[in-house]
Amino acid sequence: MSSGCKLESRPTIPVPSLKPLPAWIPEPMDVHHSTRKLLTRLGRVELLVIDEMGYLDLRPEQSDMFFKQMEERYRNRTSAIITTNLEYEEWAAFLGQKAMVAAILHRLRHRCVTIRVDGVSLRGPVS
Repeated sequence: MSSGCKLESRPTIPVPSLKPLPAWIPEPMDVHHSTRKLLTRLGRVELLVIDEMGYLDLRPEQSDMFFKQMEERYRNRTSAIITTNLEYEEWAAFLGQKAMVAAILHRLRHRCVTIRVDGVSLRGPVS
């Protein structure tokens, strides 16, 4: 018996853009028109990967969309991988509203595995 993880089927992982997440999120004047469409599109992705969360600042409407997407993924039990250098306690500074961050973290940590990577950075100076 293998102790490794085996995927029963290959997940479909469309890559809509190489832009960072904030660039996907509409400008304030477009939010009401396209928010539902974007959330639906992201909701269909079997595995949503958000890399380097906290690297770029989000506007309040972008933080709201992030919360809505994580809420929807939590309810539908769809997967997400979030990479960040931030500790959980630092998410409020990045996302803004403390109550919203507490709600996001409650949902994310309920069904998640946190993997901490410590050590020398692989992005160090090349000699």
